[in-house]
Amino acid sequence: MSEHDDAEQKSNAYRVSYDAEPLSPKQSQAALMLAEGASSVDVAKYLKVTPQTIVEWKKKHLFQAEYNQHRKDIVDSTRERIRQGIKQASDTLVELLGDSDSKVRLSAARTLLDKIDEPEQSGWGIGESTVQGLIEAEYLQHQRKQLFGGDTILGGGLSDSVKEAIAEIISNRDLKYKEE
Repeated sequence: MSEHDDAEQKSNAYRVSYDAEPLSPKQSQAALMLAEGASSVDVAKYLKVTPQTIVEWKKKHLFQAEYNQHRKDIVDSTRERIRQGIKQASDTLVELLGDSDSKVRLSAARTLLDKIDEPEQSGWGIGESTVQGLIEAEYLQHQRKQLFGGDTILGGGLSDSVKEAIAEIISNRDLKYKEE
């Protein structure tokens, strides 16, 4: 292997590193506040740190994982509240189907029929809540960037369908690799 090949292989290698130091109480509070919707500036003021400190904390995998776990908990709680209200809302709509006003009955019927086939929202844009999951997601993103990004291995000119097929192959290969 030539020096050029060796250097190219090293530049293409994906290196994973993360700070395994546990989060401080301030970092945990920041993750919670950000997940609840506070701005980075407001969190920095409240915790008496600089906004740049918040930016640096956000780069830590453990911080990202805790932030995402808080977001997941908030969404799960919201979903549960919605689920609890579904029965009451559907009971109300069913009652309205028996209303004496035909416009009310029609509106209730349309609402019920419109909602029958709506799939439940899933994911809601929440990232991984474990460090391992975050690192695996970064690894997959890195592989896709190498394949389709600026320094594309395959070069330009590929159709979207070919790119999608290749991305699926990579995804399936990576999933298979995880299972082994």
